[in-house]
This record gives sequence, structure tokens and C-alpha cells, in this order.
Amino acid sequence: MKNIKFEEVKLILTPKQWHKKRYKIPYVLKLSSKNQKLILVGVEHTYNPLDKQLLIIRNLFKEFIKDKINKDFIVVTERKIGLREALNSENKLIEKYGESGFLDGLAKKFNIPTMCPEADLREILKFVENSGYKKMDIVLWSFLNAVTFSLKNKNKEEVVKFLSEIIYYIDKGMKISKITSKEGLVKQIDRKYLNYFIKRTEMLFKFKLPKSLNQISEIDDKLRRKIKFAQDPFSSKTVINKIGSSVNLGRDILVAGKILKLLYARKSVFGVYGANHVIAQKQAFECFFKKKIGQ
Repeated sequence: MKNIKFEEVKLILTPKQWHKKRYKIPYVLKLSSKNQKLILVGVEHTYNPLDKQLLIIRNLFKEFIKDKINKDFIVVTERKIGLREALNSENKLIEKYGESGFLDGLAKKFNIPTMCPEADLREILKFVENSGYKKMDIVLWSFLNAVTFSLKNKNKEEVVKFLSEIIYYIDKGMKISKITSKEGLVKQIDRKYLNYFIKRTEMLFKFKLPKSLNQISEIDDKLRRKIKFAQDPFSSKTVINKIGSSVNLGRDILVAGKILKLLYARKSVFGVYGANHVIAQKQAFECFFKKKIGQ
């Protein structure tokens, strides 16, 4: 693992490793030393204000702040909540931002600072590139992942816009520079990327992608399932699957690194994340507190 600042992140689990774990949801990780604590709640994402998980989060938050709140307390959320949005009612925050909105609202009530340690897509893809994967295969994984996500939207124009902007963003971020400008973007992508995607997926997965972004929204359910499997991070069948695993691992390493930075700055941290991320990062945080207790 190149450019890793904290040794603890080497203990973070890969998707195939954490996928084998069995755990209850919500999963609660509580660690502490004499004057510092960490509480991470792993949940199933929810946008329902009546979800029982939110009551558990509320009670754990009360436990977190039961001692005197001080300047070293901080709350981390999986999604970034804008200052204006934070003024909304609790239910509106939950309906728009899920449990992240709920937690952000709790923190604001007690004037506890919040931060979102999420990694930028370019940071994650740089991690994957540093792990030894080819840029064009990384773009292909990103494209297949984006197709799986975008096809939930039935509006053809919005699907094309979303996919073209993703590829443009990655092309610039990874400095591939196949795309010269946003003018005629779809035609450039069809010519400079989609031809490669078609040949590569046919070789690796034995299926054919449409010849243009404009045809993506018309693919049938059978091809949708094949595309979803092609970027599955729990399989190691092809290099594209392995990139999917590396993307997930990179995200966990980058997020945990930012939380570890807070812990090394002697902050006490409360956070809520998807349960699999808490399971994946657990050993890194346990290592931090073991070293602190042993000092």
C-alpha cells in the first residue's frame, strides 16, 4: 500500500474478507482510553424517520456526550450536509440525507463540530492506480459501476448526461486526456472510450455493450445483470472485479485514515456509517487504542 500515513490501515479488511463476517445491524464499535473515545455505529442505510436504528443512534450519542462536552469532541458523517440544509427539521434531514442528516442534526443541537471524511472519487481511483491497475481498466470499472447506478433512472437524456460527465471527470482527474473539451462530449466518448469498453468486456465477460452512450438506457435486463456482475467486488474472476475490490478497499483506507488523523489529534469521535465499512475498519481502530493504552 503506497502513500499510507498510518500503519493501522494495513489491518483494514478487503470486501471478500468482510463479506464473510456475520454481524448484527446496527453494529456498534465502542473503544476508549483514559481520556478519549470512539463510537462508530454501523447501520443499514435508511431514509425513514421512524426507523428503530435512529433511536439506537440517539441513545449512543447521549452516551457519547454524557461527560462534559469539550473542544475535542467531533462527529463524522458519511454524507456532507450543507449549512443551510442543517437548519431543516429532523424529519426532512433524514428523508434527504438518511442517518447522516439525523446525526448532523444531533451534533448541531450541542454545537459539536462535524466533518465528512469521505474520499473524493479521484482519491480512490488514484489509490487503485497505485495498486498496479491500468488506467483504461479503471475507467471501464467506473463506467460499468455508473451504468448499474444510472439505469435506475428511466430518463434517457439524464442517463447519457450522468455517464458522460463521470467519464469526463475521470479522464481529467486521472490525466488520461483523451477528451479535449466538453463540446461534442458524447461523440468523443463513443469514439475514444466506448470502442475500448466494447472490446474489453467482450473479451473478459463475453457480452457486448451498445455502440453509443445514447443506447445504454435501452439495454435489456439480462445485460444489466451481466454488467452488475462484471464490477462485483466480491469476485476475483477478472481484473475488473479486482478493481472493484480495490475501489472499496481504497475508500475504507482513505476514510479510516482521516478518522485516525482525528484520533491522533486527541479527538473523541462519534460516527455513523454503513455497517460493512465499520466492520472493515474495526481492526485499524482497535490497534490505535491498544497502542494508546499500552503507552
